[in-house]
Amino acid sequence: MVEKGAEQARKRVALIESHRDEFIQTMRSFGWRLPAAFSVHPLIALSTPAHVGVACDGVSVVDEFILGRFFTGHYERIGLDVRDLPASKRVVIPFYATADEAEANASAYSAQPPQL
Repeated sequence: MVEKGAEQARKRVALIESHRDEFIQTMRSFGWRLPAAFSVHPLIALSTPAHVGVACDGVSVVDEFILGRFFTGHYERIGLDVRDLPASKRVVIPFYATADEAEANASAYSAQPPQL
């Protein structure tokens, strides 16, 4: 099943690449302003955590949680005290601070989600 997802993702990227101008115009109708030099990276999004973080034929695999966490913009690590389990330390790890950083970091994030 994941293999077919990789094949489909690569086909979609190829379709967008071969119709870039039309895709830019379509996205504009949704209020998105894409630069002419935008890039597209294939991605498989699953509804379960199986296969997450393990690329399939070079295509990154994420689940709904991992993808949603990226759009939240950060990940929070919590240290626990083993005696009575209160949160002893919280560390917020930002994924990006601007839309440009989000675009630049998205592919690397999906290839190796820091939560794993």
